[in-house]
Amino acid sequence: DFEHLWDILKITGVCSSDGLHVDGSVLALVGEMSEERKVFQKLDSHRTGVVSSDEMHKFFNPHSHPDVIEGKKSPEEAWFALFNCLCPSTNDITVCYRDFEHYYEGVSIETKSDTSFMSSIKNYWGLC
Repeated sequence: DFEHLWDILKITGVCSSDGLHVDGSVLALVGEMSEERKVFQKLDSHRTGVVSSDEMHKFFNPHSHPDVIEGKKSPEEAWFALFNCLCPSTNDITVCYRDFEHYYEGVSIETKSDTSFMSSIKNYWGLC
């Protein structure tokens, strides 16, 4: 029930007198991403915490994307859709770790199993 959930959130520190902290709430409810899900670290070969769009584009393989397979999007359209989710500002050409992690936390929540998630990562990035 709601009161039990609220107590858990207070204990974990994601809830305080100034309100509920969304990032912490998601982490408290679904757990931290496992090491194999931290694809960004593999993309960030220089360990700067930032990956350029060019670097990401080199690794991204959109050909297994469902919309590309169904002919709804071209591979480049799939790339731009992903990059726009990761980096909605038209001025940015880099993605920081935090934005990348937030994106994949959302993807992992929507994915029914770790195996499915890893398969997607392997197909899209070819890194796992």
